[in-house]
Amino acid sequence: KDIRAGATYRYRCFVAVDEAFRSPWFTGRHEDVRQAIVLIAAPPDASVADEIVHEVHLRSPAADLAWALVPEPSGGDRVVVQVLAGL
Repeated sequence: KDIRAGATYRYRCFVAVDEAFRSPWFTGRHEDVRQAIVLIAAPPDASVADEIVHEVHLRSPAADLAWALVPEPSGGDRVVVQVLAGL
């Protein structure tokens, strides 16, 4: 059961980062990002920060990242990622 739960959170991290980078507000090339602030909203029991930082680095390997965990506003089990990127 723990393995499936871990896989589920990894998939949620992938989807959350993918949605952040597909935002219509994100108009540059992902590879050109040099600095990024990553805001991560997730359930308190989910340790997802490492996986999300990994997913962001896959898309923007040259970026210097700063990240923070913020409370999930709905209190649900969603993982939400916001990426503020500088080219």
